[in-house]
Amino acid sequence: MMFDVWRLREQGWLLPRFRSCMVPPVRAILHVREQRDQDLNRHIRVAELVDPRSRQSLHDFPPLLDVTLVALDETSMTLAGTERLNDPRAAREYLYAQSWFLQVVRANELPPRHGRKTASMEENGVHHAT
Repeated sequence: MMFDVWRLREQGWLLPRFRSCMVPPVRAILHVREQRDQDLNRHIRVAELVDPRSRQSLHDFPPLLDVTLVALDETSMTLAGTERLNDPRAAREYLYAQSWFLQVVRANELPPRHGRKTASMEENGVHHAT
């Protein structure tokens, strides 16, 4: 299923409301699966965004690990989890809290308009998401 996706956090910090309004969404296909995580030594749910044209993972959106469905309605949902980011300078890996707001894209919709918050984001309290 195709979604417009907004990232709600940066390095674990909740983005200010005005910033989430100005950042254009990414259009992608959502894949959710369960897989074994060697670092955690257990199975986890992973949400991944895939480019609709190339069918490759989006590198700008690291997968959400231990993903949880926070909110769901007819046209949108909010997912929360952690993202694993590598810092090559420090030769370390960091886990940060992350949330995605996803809005369903209908087949007849035009591409998203940059810098515009949708009514559905406002109704779902995207600025209060975890």
